[in-house]
Amino acid sequence: AEISIFGCPPFARPLRPTWDEAANRLVYAAHNIRRLDTGSAPLFGNVGAVFRTSRVRKMVEIAPIDTGIWEASCNDTYGPPRFNLDCSYPMAPVGTLDHFDHVLYRGLGSWGG
Repeated sequence: AEISIFGCPPFARPLRPTWDEAANRLVYAAHNIRRLDTGSAPLFGNVGAVFRTSRVRKMVEIAPIDTGIWEASCNDTYGPPRFNLDCSYPMAPVGTLDHFDHVLYRGLGSWGG
């Protein structure tokens, strides 16, 4: 997902990336659109951070659905699909906090493939 969706450069040696290559990767987060106070799902760990929107506005890109779910379902290199997604809905271009209506539409259309 980092390469195909977000355009990050591939690691020169995929099994042994350098610290510089790793520093050029994404920090994954969930946007709390519904403003629930439940935190993230337990499978993501027991630590959460809250970012002030005004501080991260220019650093955020939004994908229609969890990119790991998309990769596991729509990328043939991972084996058989794990979720019932319509993989014809494109993941790119991603959105920003100022422009993401197109992302919400694609996210809704992705399920039930």
